[in-house]
Amino acid sequence: MTKKLGYGETEPNDHILNADGLLPGQFYHANSLGTFDEDWYHVVTDKPSQKLTVYFLGDEGNFTETAGWVIQVRDLYGNIIAAFDTTPGAGTEGGEEGGQLPTEVSPVDAAKITEVTLGILGTYYISVKPKTGGTATTKAGEGSGNLRGYNIAINLEDTGQVTANPNENRFDTETEPNNDKANADPLRSNVAMTGVFNRTLIKRIEVETPAKTEYVYLYQGCDTTDPSTLPPGQTDCVCDITNNPVTPPNPNTPGQSPAEACESKANITPAETKYVGIFAYDTDTYVYHSEGNEQLRIQICTRTDCQFERVHLRINKDNTSIVVMEGPIEPGQTIDLGAALQGDYYFKFTAEETGVISDTGDSEVDELLGPYDLLLMSTKYSPHGN
Repeated sequence: MTKKLGYGETEPNDHILNADGLLPGQFYHANSLGTFDEDWYHVVTDKPSQKLTVYFLGDEGNFTETAGWVIQVRDLYGNIIAAFDTTPGAGTEGGEEGGQLPTEVSPVDAAKITEVTLGILGTYYISVKPKTGGTATTKAGEGSGNLRGYNIAINLEDTGQVTANPNENRFDTETEPNNDKANADPLRSNVAMTGVFNRTLIKRIEVETPAKTEYVYLYQGCDTTDPSTLPPGQTDCVCDITNNPVTPPNPNTPGQSPAEACESKANITPAETKYVGIFAYDTDTYVYHSEGNEQLRIQICTRTDCQFERVHLRINKDNTSIVVMEGPIEPGQTIDLGAALQGDYYFKFTAEETGVISDTGDSEVDELLGPYDLLLMSTKYSPHGN
């Protein structure tokens, strides 16, 4: 992925589980392959309370053209602790309108985007995602990093604070692979489990939308923003061509008034070509062992601001095909079920299918982006309870 000798990203690095490592003080070259391509990196602190500095440059040839991306810094559990826009003047340092710099300032000197203090010793993650909208090449502040290259570097410095902040994050994490019952991660009551749905880019398809021209008819000389231009007795500029002549006036229609004529206005939508990524998502499976006569409540995304709309959940009893519950579950939603019998209850999460892409025949699913958390709570009843 790198144009010349040096360091570069290794695709796929689209999520927390295959993030590229960053060496301090070394720029890495990368490419945003589309609005769906989010590049992940990780850095490991060797002391508590170190200061992380993130440096960001555009592609070779115009290093100061940094607008078009969002950088997020996350902790070990995927929680966002800082987020910054790479547009000059939007939380960055250096750079003026149009990406121009004073002649005495080098691009590297102006490349610093942000500084973050990392309290707990350990692994942290940095993600780079192109903003939507704009074109591939545009002046600073007006576009997207879509289909563009960039350079990123980090540096770690000691702050002198020797005591780390207390870690009160009562979480556990999934362990890949956990795609089936044999490798299911155990759930404990009232302990939140964090995870990420691994995804693989199968292919990228090109979707073309042809140009479209739509016509609207308005009374001649009528301005939709100026009520004083409405014809007498009318409350809207829209003209009904079935009851009114169309301009230019018909010479065979005596007495036609220009104010009562309809004038056609063309609204043109240009042709557009978009690239859509087709992904396959992995399955995350969890298991809870019940002693029976329990009321279980499962919650998803109660502590994490999840980026997906819903995910498919299937609950099975023991190593059988008996389905206790099946259907979609949305962030923030809770599902209650009774565990009357002793045994293992398996919670299987997969992408929710929404249909088929007519152009290619591929399955269409809800995207499963970003981290999530899963919490199971149990209410145990007396062995003789109802």
